[in-house]
Amino acid sequence: MDVTVGGASKEDPSDPEEHKSIRNSTRDPTQGLANLTVPTYKRLGHIRNRVQCHGTELREWCELHRCLSRPWRHHNSRQRTRRIRGLRGHYGREAAWKERNSVRKNCHHRKILISSNGNSSVSLMDNPDPSPSPVDKAAENFRYYASTVYPGRSPLYVSLAMRVAEDPELLTIAAKAWEKNALPNLFFSAVHFLLLKGEHHQLAAFYPSLNNNSKHYDFAYPYFRSFVLEHKNEIEGIITARFVQTNEVGRCAILVPAFGLVARHAKNRPLALIEIGSSAGLTLLWDRYYYQYDNSLRCGDPKSPVKVECLLRGGKRPPVPKRFPEIASRLGVDLNPVDLNNPENVQWLQALVWPEHQKRANQLELATQVARDDPPQIIRGDALEIMPSLINRVQGDSQLCIFQSFTLSLANGEPRKRLEQMLAKASEGRNLFHISLEWPRNSETPLLSLASLNSGEVIERILARCNAHGEWIEWLENPY
Repeated sequence: MDVTVGGASKEDPSDPEEHKSIRNSTRDPTQGLANLTVPTYKRLGHIRNRVQCHGTELREWCELHRCLSRPWRHHNSRQRTRRIRGLRGHYGREAAWKERNSVRKNCHHRKILISSNGNSSVSLMDNPDPSPSPVDKAAENFRYYASTVYPGRSPLYVSLAMRVAEDPELLTIAAKAWEKNALPNLFFSAVHFLLLKGEHHQLAAFYPSLNNNSKHYDFAYPYFRSFVLEHKNEIEGIITARFVQTNEVGRCAILVPAFGLVARHAKNRPLALIEIGSSAGLTLLWDRYYYQYDNSLRCGDPKSPVKVECLLRGGKRPPVPKRFPEIASRLGVDLNPVDLNNPENVQWLQALVWPEHQKRANQLELATQVARDDPPQIIRGDALEIMPSLINRVQGDSQLCIFQSFTLSLANGEPRKRLEQMLAKASEGRNLFHISLEWPRNSETPLLSLASLNSGEVIERILARCNAHGEWIEWLENPY
């Protein structure tokens, strides 16, 4: 083997004769490849060596190299890999490299074929680079939630999401529902749901909803993985049949000031409420709860079993109404309404609450009882299709107010535009208000906005920043 020292070329005495013959011979360069001492994971065709070997597929080289006996597959691989440098020269390395770069720019797959006479040729495959697989998309989802959504809110889910994102076997299970929104929440809720139903497993010890003394979340993953694999079929059935339909009662504390502004502009006329994506309808009953923002800012019925606390941030106070406006009617629309008379549906709503958030779970339980006593009307269907008919039901002497919370956050593009166009068209016959509590992709926090629509003209203002679960609100400049 030639070794360059100070610009001079010297012969390596340790270079085996068969390697010299391969380098110096002008015969078929694939002869004698079986004697190359390159370990298994450094072969040209091996997946771990694609970058080093420029993604080439030297099939003859690979086939011959598979015949190597174990002693030849030594761990001392770097020098031995370099011994094929002379061999690669026969394959037109420099020309193939230039061609490869040009192929990369065109985003095509490439394959370098070696003919029997040692000449190389580059073949372009017709199809462009494939899009990410469902498993890849699921992994990206779990990474996003582990780094953005769960930190500071759910230590257990942070730990689990980070590990699931690197576990192909669990990702394959989660990918069964990769097209659904909030996949990590859906996947973790399916596990939580089975535990709440009474499945006995050591994993339950790490869930605060099942064990008040749970801690050491970093040790939970082996038990979590074991549980998922043991209940694989059940979990796949849950995530394909159910949806993330969180009825977060705490968000009502964010919506209340916006409803107060609508009532003020309506000159205290009764409000006709229509909620998009109402699920079980718990936020439709926002006027049945009691709210406390600080010691001096409270509203609602003090006798209500549902008490919602919300911290104030910033120097401005939200215009919370001293008295709630009268509600003329309330309607909800959802693709999959939740029937609270079904115990499994109620348990699913509980499973959607993160295990550490016992306060939210208690609020949900109490609000569920209020909704059972006087359930709101919820219509099954696509809001974009049936909204015009729902608007026509509203009587003319009441103020129409359409609202939604965390319904359109993941619906970019056409659905959002269609809703805006539909509401603008509906406002040509009557004025209406649209309250939106969503988490835009370009925002660090959820935003509360209020839009006034009259004769097709839309005036929208951002009212507040807030927490996703209604734990705090930062009121901005009052636009009115």
